[in-house]
Amino acid sequence: MIKTNQIAKATSGLAALLASTTLATGALAQDRASVAPPAIPAEAPITIRQFPPSPPSNLPTGGRVVSGNATISSDGSTMRVDQSTDRMIANWQSFSIGEGYTVVFNQPNGQSVALNRVVGQAPSQILGDLIANGQVFLINPNGIVIGLNGRVETGGFVGTTLGIAGEDFLAGSYQFTGTGGSILNQGDLAGGVVALIAPSVVNDGTISGDTALAAGTGVTLDFDGDGLISIEVSASDLATLVENNGLIQADGGLAILTARGASDAMRGVVNNTGVVEASSIGERDGRIYLFGDMDQGEVNASGTLTADFVETSAARVNIDDSLNVITNGGTWLIDPNDFTIAASGGNISGTTLSNNLANGNVTITTASQGTPNGNGDIFVNDTVTWSANVLTLNADRSIFINTEMFGSGTAGLALEYAQTDTGGDYFVNAPVNLASTGSFSTKRGSDDRIDYTIITELGAEGSTTRTDLQGMSGDLTGNYVLGADIDAAATSSWNGGAGFDPIGDDGTANSFFSGYLDGLGHSISNLFINRPDEDRVGLFSTVISDRNAPDPIRSGQMRNLIIEDANITGNLGVGILAGQTDADVTNVHTSGEVAGLGDIGGLIGLTSGGGNSTVTEVRRSSSSADVTGASQIGGLIGACFYCEISSSFATGNVTAVQRENWQTERAGGLVGFFGRGRIDQSYATGDVSGELDVGGLVGIVFVSQFTGRITNTYATGDVNGRQNIGGLVGHLVNEVVEDSYAVGRVSATTEAVGGLFGRIGANTDLNNLFFNTETTGQSNACGVVDFAGGCTASALTSEQMRDSSIFIDAGWDFDNVWTIDPNINDGLPYLRSAQPVEVAPPPPPPPPPPPPPPPEPNPLTLTSGIQSSYPVGSAPFRPTLQLVGSGFSNVTEIAFVFTDPAGNTGTVIWNEANGLLDSRFNATSDSMATLMPVLLGANDVPGTYNWTISITNGDEVVLRNFTVVYARAQVEEPVTNVDPGQDGRSSPLGDEEDAGLITDDFDSLLAAVADSDIRPGLRAIILEILAIYGGNEDFDSISDALPYARLALAAYSDDPFVEGWTNIGNYSANLTGFQATVFRNNTNGEVVISFRGTDSILDVLGADITLGLLQIRQAYALYSSVVDECGCSPTLTGHSLGGGLAEVVSASTGANAVVFDPAPFASAPYLPEPTETTNITAFRNSWDPLTTLSENFLGDASLAEIITVRNAGQLSSAQAVATGQIGYNHSMANLLRAMEAVDLVNQTLKDENLK
Repeated sequence: MIKTNQIAKATSGLAALLASTTLATGALAQDRASVAPPAIPAEAPITIRQFPPSPPSNLPTGGRVVSGNATISSDGSTMRVDQSTDRMIANWQSFSIGEGYTVVFNQPNGQSVALNRVVGQAPSQILGDLIANGQVFLINPNGIVIGLNGRVETGGFVGTTLGIAGEDFLAGSYQFTGTGGSILNQGDLAGGVVALIAPSVVNDGTISGDTALAAGTGVTLDFDGDGLISIEVSASDLATLVENNGLIQADGGLAILTARGASDAMRGVVNNTGVVEASSIGERDGRIYLFGDMDQGEVNASGTLTADFVETSAARVNIDDSLNVITNGGTWLIDPNDFTIAASGGNISGTTLSNNLANGNVTITTASQGTPNGNGDIFVNDTVTWSANVLTLNADRSIFINTEMFGSGTAGLALEYAQTDTGGDYFVNAPVNLASTGSFSTKRGSDDRIDYTIITELGAEGSTTRTDLQGMSGDLTGNYVLGADIDAAATSSWNGGAGFDPIGDDGTANSFFSGYLDGLGHSISNLFINRPDEDRVGLFSTVISDRNAPDPIRSGQMRNLIIEDANITGNLGVGILAGQTDADVTNVHTSGEVAGLGDIGGLIGLTSGGGNSTVTEVRRSSSSADVTGASQIGGLIGACFYCEISSSFATGNVTAVQRENWQTERAGGLVGFFGRGRIDQSYATGDVSGELDVGGLVGIVFVSQFTGRITNTYATGDVNGRQNIGGLVGHLVNEVVEDSYAVGRVSATTEAVGGLFGRIGANTDLNNLFFNTETTGQSNACGVVDFAGGCTASALTSEQMRDSSIFIDAGWDFDNVWTIDPNINDGLPYLRSAQPVEVAPPPPPPPPPPPPPPPEPNPLTLTSGIQSSYPVGSAPFRPTLQLVGSGFSNVTEIAFVFTDPAGNTGTVIWNEANGLLDSRFNATSDSMATLMPVLLGANDVPGTYNWTISITNGDEVVLRNFTVVYARAQVEEPVTNVDPGQDGRSSPLGDEEDAGLITDDFDSLLAAVADSDIRPGLRAIILEILAIYGGNEDFDSISDALPYARLALAAYSDDPFVEGWTNIGNYSANLTGFQATVFRNNTNGEVVISFRGTDSILDVLGADITLGLLQIRQAYALYSSVVDECGCSPTLTGHSLGGGLAEVVSASTGANAVVFDPAPFASAPYLPEPTETTNITAFRNSWDPLTTLSENFLGDASLAEIITVRNAGQLSSAQAVATGQIGYNHSMANLLRAMEAVDLVNQTLKDENLK
């Protein structure tokens, strides 16, 4: 990075310059979240002229005045230049100032200028003082360094490594050109104006005054005595860099950091990590500009920028999360080609933008500049939250709001789009939340700004306030946006049951709405309107656009709105959004129910455009509403005159029903009646029914010759009626239809029915059309053809309909318009711009059960599933038996002959007539039954239970001998098949042993596992035991950790001892309670530090945080002492607080740690960043309260291993509280015993004798 390796100290700065042949500059890696200085490509060096290194002179040498008048004199450590003309040029062999030395320019006045040009080969090194009452230019193509103790105090200072013609300078025209060296400031520069100009300029020091840091090979500077006016980098042949890591103070003035590169590979980069201040002074506002060129330039901003106006502009602008922009109510302008607000990978995060909006207005603007680097778009991909000031998004082309935004209080949002690209728009794909006290505006290109009233409430019945939804009726020319979702359920009781009063109907003959409504992604739910005798019914009654306005900005537009679960009833012209409109609709979606007589649609009842200038456009909109009416009814629009529909769809069912004297006709899945216009990239999936002119997409198309066009459409719903019934269009006249298909079943009671068209008339042009003969049930595409042109379409099978090559060969656009995915749209072609909504079909009814098989003699199989349905230790042993076989529906009696562990014997009978207390028998089917027997003898006594079960089925009896070894551990016995006896009737089936272990008693568990008498039956249940206690089933890890678990438990002892280990030291601190023991393994010499914890969960939760911090320090000290003493890397262990201490020390040192139920230390401020947790293995009892009471376990997301030991002495919450044993599940002893159980059965599982 070009800081000349920071040119660290005063005299070392020059050495660093001399040691480098190049100073690398150039492009940042493409990490939008980073503002680190760039790594510069090798192909873009800035060359420093070579010369033999030599110590710099303490004062300039070889000075000679070549224009104007001045005298040069030296006196010890000071040089004086007495200038007597307003402009003077002097050539110098070298121009450096050593530490403790001073150069003074004595000039006629503050407007006088002295140009000092270095003609030798040494760079300038200013380590002392440069003082002038006027302006001083220092030009040295070899480079300029102002060292740590260097000071420049002038009326104006220009330091540059570029050249300037003498005549230009004398004429006051400051045009610099060249490819000189670099400039680095580590000292203090002060002047009315300070300008540093070079291919690479870095400020690590302090600059006071109007400031320009400019990097390029062609620069024009303009300033006068009142300050900096402008600086422009007009050209560059190199990669360039401007970087500020220090402080720039230009209060009441101007600070500009600007760079221009040669190409994308050698771009100009502006980096700021320091502080730039240009606060206002009196009436003078401060301004800060960070400029990269708009072709390939890059600005990377962090640090702090304070001014009334701040601009950060370049082809690429990257805002670091640490950037703090303070405008005190002013404006921050961000101006790249494209700009993305994203949590990562973008130009600024939503959090950073939100924080800076608290300091002032922010404007993000783009400039496409005709370059390939951007389209001039703005993307909001991260949440932005603010409560004051205005966020302005100004895009050359489009704005995409893809993530929810939250504005409260007086927060404002201004969307300025299509500023240079007339095809631009703004797209609200996520809600924008604004308070009614905030502001919202839009501006398209050079059009006037439109300000909106923000609506957040439903309002009251009859409201005309203009500040709520119903109150919009008070100003039918107003512009409105929704700032929040609105629940309109209350409208069901309004106006005597008539509901909401449609907006645009004030009771006069010519009333209509002509304003704007933008929902900003919000919803209106449960809207209710019941006005069956009224025409033009919907949220809006009638919407009419301003026909004298140019099309793109016509009034009456409705967009970015969701109206869900609406219930709308009217007479003629009924739609959820609007009864009648000629205005545009964009991104509006509706659901619910709509009913009326004629012109009924799920979105709009009737569009009434009157000519080309007022064609109604419906874009990116949909409806899932069910629509009912008599004539001209459609899933989206009932009757569409002079309209264009694009990227829209309908999924609701459309039903034409008989009403009064109306014929049920003209019903379509998308549009009922279509007259003049265009439908493109749209579809319908709902079922459609009526009598005449019924189609899956459109009921009837009737236009002037070839003035209508339907392209890239499809319909999948079933269509039925009487006459003129088609899968796509019922009746088609004078229309072009192409690149479309239909697959829904089509049926008619009379004539004119086809897979695509029921009837086609004159002047119809059909191209590249397909239908499915198998699903439509039709062999012909057209039912009746009324002209000589014929019907041209292709019939396909279901398999062919899913073959994209067929459609591609027909000329369909599968690159931009269509695609196929086997998981979408049932594998049929679908539109990229209007992806279908997948609705899962209802599950098919279950098939009728097969007739029961005839009874078999003895096909009985008994399977025992052993389950405890009561808390451990509080209820008797109650197994459940599962019976598999046949004939169970006829079981009449079950007899139990038992012997329990106490030696009790007896017989219990269950029968169909009398039943038996505490017994359950359920014949789930004839081949499956479950049985829960009565308590047989002893109450919850571990030991061996022997049963003989006799099941009577009609005249058949089946016997089963059943043995269970019960030790209170919950497992399930594997399925065992029982063969029938030879005589097919009464069948003693022999003895079968099931070793069931059901326990929370570890001693019983260990004894049962070790009991050789039951080992033959043990292997079948060992895996079940491991599953109970093993958690992650990392059983070997549990076995390997046993030595450390024993050491962790031993730490609680006053005299810690573990077999196989030597106690080599006990450590304690009475004040904090810190205790630990150091052990050495007698076999391999391993050293382990075991930190003592807290065996009581109450002590853990109540631990004093100050003492905890002290214990951590003591744990660090002990670890360091042991390492120094043994020269080894000890392993760390511990339980509870001891485990937490071991984790913290491990995370800081990388030492191996094996810990048990560790206390939560993950959020502790003393942990290093980043923490190292890969050497930590944690074992936890799943029932330990620490697992559920704390989310701060160190390394939960990054530990190499977290192993859960389940059921380690578990008590239910109720038991723990009732018995006062709330710490029972936190016990290290219980955890150790569980791990020993796992280890024992794990080793048993590996026993070859069992295999």
